[in-house]
Amino acid sequence: MNYLLNLRRQTPQEAHGVSLDDFREGLADGLATADYTGPEARLLAEEVRLSCSQALLQCLERDERVAFVLGEVFELPSPDAAWILDTTPAAYRKRLERTRQRIRAFMGSTCGLVNPEAFCRCARRVDKAVAAGRIDPKRLAFATHPVNGRTVAEAAEQMHKLHDAAGVLRAHPDYAAPQARTDAILVLLRSGRFPLLE
Repeated sequence: MNYLLNLRRQTPQEAHGVSLDDFREGLADGLATADYTGPEARLLAEEVRLSCSQALLQCLERDERVAFVLGEVFELPSPDAAWILDTTPAAYRKRLERTRQRIRAFMGSTCGLVNPEAFCRCARRVDKAVAAGRIDPKRLAFATHPVNGRTVAEAAEQMHKLHDAAGVLRAHPDYAAPQARTDAILVLLRSGRFPLLE
């Protein structure tokens, strides 16, 4: 995380400097009046959706993007995320809330998946995305990309299951190992039998 935060060189996306307003205008430009119905329509619409969500994150400032990923994707508690970012929990929460508000406003005014009244539809962006070279139907970057042997959809399903399991575990009180167990582990660590742990 420190490497990412201290990286002086901008990524190509950051150097291009696309704001959320610019991104919204780009999505409105060339939006078809009807859903794409060509070959692999569902798969290509999914590719557009996934590439759009990546682009949305790239429109955020780096510190906003990191705060959002820590808070919303990894669901870290604010004290842990603040420790990683070397800031106070209050400052982290403020940054995360500001980022959430920006994303919420953008998605609410733009994305038809979030707001049925919004103008953009993934299936209506396929032709423009292909024509602009943003997606290549023969070489999809996201929709068919395996994640440790799983598709993105399977990985997302697994994340939902893990999230549910984590909720059950979070409901347990804090666990502290019995003192005798802790002492025994310390004796082993200090015994010199495990040089890699020293």
